[in-house]
Amino acid sequence: MSETKMFTPGPGNVPLGVHLASIKSSTHHRTKEFKELFDRIQRKLQYVFQTKNDVLLLSSSGSGAMESVVSSLINEGDDIVVLSAGKYGDRWIHLCDAYKAKTRSIVADGEGTFDLESVEEVISHLRPKYVFVTHCETSTGITHDIRSISKICKKYGSLIIVDAMTTVGVEPVLTDEWSLDVVISSSQKGFMNPPGLSFITLSDKAWKNVKPKDHYSYWNLNIIRESSKDLTTPNTPPFSLLFGLDYALDKMETEGLNEIWKRHLICAECCRVGIEKLGFDLFHKKNLSSALTAVKLPEGDQMSDLLVNLKSKFDFMVASGQGELKNKIIRVGHIGSTKPIDIITLLSAMELVLAELGHPIRLGESVTAALEVIARYERNNLIQ
Repeated sequence: MSETKMFTPGPGNVPLGVHLASIKSSTHHRTKEFKELFDRIQRKLQYVFQTKNDVLLLSSSGSGAMESVVSSLINEGDDIVVLSAGKYGDRWIHLCDAYKAKTRSIVADGEGTFDLESVEEVISHLRPKYVFVTHCETSTGITHDIRSISKICKKYGSLIIVDAMTTVGVEPVLTDEWSLDVVISSSQKGFMNPPGLSFITLSDKAWKNVKPKDHYSYWNLNIIRESSKDLTTPNTPPFSLLFGLDYALDKMETEGLNEIWKRHLICAECCRVGIEKLGFDLFHKKNLSSALTAVKLPEGDQMSDLLVNLKSKFDFMVASGQGELKNKIIRVGHIGSTKPIDIITLLSAMELVLAELGHPIRLGESVTAALEVIARYERNNLIQ
């Protein structure tokens, strides 16, 4: 059985080196060996998050990290503003409602973005305790301007909480420089690992609002922080995932964040010019994420055969739309270990499948367009 090549917004592809690191002999989380592993991971996570603050490790999905933040910070009746541009913004609303916050939402416009003047007007009027925002709305492929939103929050005394699941390790997330109070991410996207770990970093201001340890919960951030200071976890962690994460973080440090961000940007541009040469329209035209490309499907054509044939013939997995966008868009992920040559390979496979399905395709056209993107970046590097 061949290994499926993932072109989804997550989980992404897991490099062989991560798999091999993950099968090391296990250890115990109360040993010196584990403390050394934990310390290494902590330092490298601070680099990727661009923060001097601790980065907490949770044995959970990203959704678990979201609940950990909400349950640890929110008290009944707290004034909350959520900027929602789709499924994952809505998830913040559901969580805040579950913990009985007084939640108001700002819904993105038809282009999937937020008018910053309107955002400032709402925040200046409501003066919420927290503002929740999703950096990349993975259901639509839009990246939001969290740097500008953070400036608005600071102006009116609100703390900003950012879901950066899809963007940490993919495009710039400068936690300290942008004064982000809480940033969360997870292992299966930019970190090139399987699902199962999530990460949270908090500013000093945010820590002052975290509920004390006597509010006992698996999700209580003060309990997790206390163990973290002792270079361990409050509960038994998934050792194999931590070994794999340690290896992946080494690879990320070696490549360097600027090169990682650039590689993802090139992959995104290759994908988009290629997709358009295939005759498809992008779902949105601006503020596009480097993590994925959302593609509008032709009217009346669900194109389910495209995804089925990519999987059956080439073992390539591309994601469909979610919720109201199911059968209306497809989402091509280019995260983690993905390289421009992988996008070239995907476009080649899409050309062959579409030609077989009877769509008007000129073989090689999308690939040529993507190669021109790569060549342009190579020329610019030589000039520099």
